[in-house]
Amino acid sequence: LMQCEFEPLHVQLSHRARVLVASGERGIAIWRLPAPSPAGLESTRLLAQPEIGLAGTNAVSLSALTGLLATATLDGEVRLWRIPAAPLLPAHSAMQIAGNLQFDGEHLVDVAGTQLRVISLRGAPATPWTDLRQPLGFAELVGDGQTLVATVGNQLHVFDAATMQLRYPSIALPANPLHLVVSEDGKRLAMSFAGTGADGFVEHLQTLDLGNGLPGTSGVTVKGPVRQLELSTDGRR
Repeated sequence: LMQCEFEPLHVQLSHRARVLVASGERGIAIWRLPAPSPAGLESTRLLAQPEIGLAGTNAVSLSALTGLLATATLDGEVRLWRIPAAPLLPAHSAMQIAGNLQFDGEHLVDVAGTQLRVISLRGAPATPWTDLRQPLGFAELVGDGQTLVATVGNQLHVFDAATMQLRYPSIALPANPLHLVVSEDGKRLAMSFAGTGADGFVEHLQTLDLGNGLPGTSGVTVKGPVRQLELSTDGRR
């Protein structure tokens, strides 16, 4: 739903720039339209807008090819305005955020409910949507953007980020992970799971080799809740 404080008399839509311009005798309003997504996101109104002053009913014209907006007033003044580029990427992170951020400078994960994909910041096509049938927990690109790690409930999925093919069958975890971190080289993963000990709430820590999907030789239990979980640079501690 897009609302403006004046009566719109003229509406123009640019698929190229993904913007909608509504104008009337008393103002102009511009919305940036979201990219197609399973999440059905809302449009965003631009706070900055041209001042058109005293205008007629057809005082605004949008060029879809150049991204320029022309305005004309009743006293003969014509101005050109440039539609600003979108500062935000059409991507959303997962509900759970990993303990460390790894970013290769070129790719991001886009999550929409039960689906995810990898988008490129350099204009390359995004990977097809992959539907995991349940809402995602964690979804992180690791290992210089070559591996995508995602959790759905107590299942861990490890994808090749370029092809979105599983590197090996999904792994059943002891429970839904509360924390997740990956070493800087993308080879080792650590997670924590909720549990109950003799003195109350505890968290079980477990490591996993992302190369073959095999768990570490042993885990450890700490009195929870864990505030922060990190791996050393080499992933050994």
